[in-house]
Amino acid sequence: MAAAKEEKRKAEEPINGHDSKRVKPSASPPPNDDHDHVPTINHAAYPEKPAVTEERNGDISFYVVNNDNKPSSFIILTGLKCIFQKQLPKMPKDYIARLVYDRTHMSIAIVKRPPAGSLAESSGLPGEVVGGITYRPFKGRQFAEIVFCAISSDQQVKGYGAHLMNHLKDYVKATSDVMHFLTYADNYAIGYFKKQGFTKEITLDRPKWMGYIKDYEGGTIMQCSMLPKVRYLESGRMLLKQKAAVHAKIRAVSKSYEIHQPPAAWRKAKPGQPLPAIDPLEIPAIKATGWSADMDALAQMPRRNPAHSLLVTLLSALQSSSAAWPFLIPVNGDEVHDYYEVIKEPMDFSTMEKKLEGDQYETVEDFIKDTLLIVRNCKRYNAETTPYAKAANKLEKEMWKKVREIPEWSYLEPENFEIHRGRGRPKKADAESRSRPGIRKVSSPYSVPRAISKLKLLPPFPKTDTIVSILSEAALPSIVQKPGGQTSTDAISGEVAASEENAAIKPHGTGLEQGNDLHKWKARLVLNYKSILYRTQWVEYPDIAPTFKSLGIPPNDPAVNPNAAYSIPAMTLPDGRHIMDSLVIARELEKLYPSPALKFDKAEEMQSAVLKVNKALAPIIMPRIPELVLNDSSKEYFLETRAKRFGMPLPELAKTADVEKCWEEAKKGLDEISALLAGTHDGRAFVLGGDQEPGFADFVLAGFWRFVERVDIDGDLRGRLKAFDGKFGRHRMAVGKWLERDD
Repeated sequence: MAAAKEEKRKAEEPINGHDSKRVKPSASPPPNDDHDHVPTINHAAYPEKPAVTEERNGDISFYVVNNDNKPSSFIILTGLKCIFQKQLPKMPKDYIARLVYDRTHMSIAIVKRPPAGSLAESSGLPGEVVGGITYRPFKGRQFAEIVFCAISSDQQVKGYGAHLMNHLKDYVKATSDVMHFLTYADNYAIGYFKKQGFTKEITLDRPKWMGYIKDYEGGTIMQCSMLPKVRYLESGRMLLKQKAAVHAKIRAVSKSYEIHQPPAAWRKAKPGQPLPAIDPLEIPAIKATGWSADMDALAQMPRRNPAHSLLVTLLSALQSSSAAWPFLIPVNGDEVHDYYEVIKEPMDFSTMEKKLEGDQYETVEDFIKDTLLIVRNCKRYNAETTPYAKAANKLEKEMWKKVREIPEWSYLEPENFEIHRGRGRPKKADAESRSRPGIRKVSSPYSVPRAISKLKLLPPFPKTDTIVSILSEAALPSIVQKPGGQTSTDAISGEVAASEENAAIKPHGTGLEQGNDLHKWKARLVLNYKSILYRTQWVEYPDIAPTFKSLGIPPNDPAVNPNAAYSIPAMTLPDGRHIMDSLVIARELEKLYPSPALKFDKAEEMQSAVLKVNKALAPIIMPRIPELVLNDSSKEYFLETRAKRFGMPLPELAKTADVEKCWEEAKKGLDEISALLAGTHDGRAFVLGGDQEPGFADFVLAGFWRFVERVDIDGDLRGRLKAFDGKFGRHRMAVGKWLERDD
């Protein structure tokens, strides 16, 4: 058991520097087998992995550590950090470091014995860290999240990974109430986790874990449920005993263990002469078993399609593709209401995976037809210019590229598949349905956290070599919302969330907060749409006015904005001028960078409608902002000023809010938004009826959507909005490409 002598403590609570917990290596005492009587059978001894032998010899040790301010803990945690950063190259290094050193996370590490005579040995410090697991236990919920798991590349194939997981299982069972593990595995790690008892079938109640674990893109959530009476470090020996017991039962009813002499015809054969052919079914011992020719033919039939392993590899590659995100799971009919009216034969990768596991693909051609069916359905439902149709085209090209890399499939050509003819385009009668926007983007959460995976540079900037600076209020760069007040603050370097917020105590116009992350996005969407290079200066709430004054930014004209001296976002233009207010910024950018054109029709109507909804939902949304959006330095300021504004502390506001009444009050604004979206159908995705060129009104609504996503703890806000009008969700997907430069 890992760290069998460690002081038992609450694994969920952070550990401070005064904690008395000491890091000790694990010990695995030999089992007491005196009470187990197994019949003597001639079988091979249990083949111990090198990891087990090395631990017994003292060459490696297992340590359970966390950030308790002890030098030995820091050494081990730093070693783990370096391994994770090397073995998980897609993970941002600062993200890995922050979680490894986070005091709510724990780690179990494999440490090599220091070389004889080394400084580490003489000083009693741990040796080289060669692998480990970082996990986070959730007190009272009986599960832990495995965040990172890696073994150094030069130490693999020794059984370290399996032995490490067994140590972890035994340790958490002995020291906490944890009986389940959850993790997000990328396609390369699924095989390892399956061998350790993990499954893709999640049986743990969703309310226990949904929203508590970090949400990742590009991976598969897996679960492992532990058995209370099993000691996993002894599971190998236990299985050997069970095998011996089964053999003993077989010996009681079968003589298959007996060794017979060869047939007489073979015994009489002279050396150097070929043995005469003998019908195996005529051998007396085989006859005695009852074996028949039919049974022999059945036994020789392949269990799976000969191409099964190749198809598994191909499907895994397609699921890992950057173009696979719309096709990983079935389309949600509740979100895209008419999808199944248009698409009568739906298909997705999760369905294909189930069919493959169930041996339902008799030929490679059947598999390819289903892949091309995904492509055809997407093109039938979506316009050619949408991100979904483009993803389908890319996926099809990648599929054929993979197929051509396999010599056994060289005979397969696109023109041989009926589904492919016409590049999957529907017949004339389907033209209308093809142009409808649809397939929702899925969050299939590993490898890279959702917000981090979206952090990317914009395409090349051909229009200007200058840089526009946008001043935004600093906030938590990445939030994975969690119920019960739990949050994951996955901070990263780069762009940060911001809002149009006033530095004055008075409300900005409506008397209610207009929304962290809402107004900032209106300006940023314009910048992204026009491919203008920009950088963001982070400003905390208390620092807005001092910062703006130090930069020489003039305050708002009281005639224009009587309630706020300064508002965010503010922008410094290439000529040195400073401007504030999202609409003012957008109009100025349109003058400076007229291509692509941005229209402002219906923008004021959309802003009015969105503010009505925001005002009505303020009692629901406002209390969430401090924990889900703000840094600590802004949180105190925000809580104090909003308590004055609402006449009560925000936690009290949340308790007294009448949710249904708030939504009823929001209906007027939602009706106005719905009316503005009336023209978004038949492939026309935007407010002004276009399918490629949005207007500022679209960015106003998109900013609201992005804000809602930021504070939506359990999906209720988005669910209600989509249920109110399906056009809301389709519009969000249409503007998604300009939201890619995220936090």
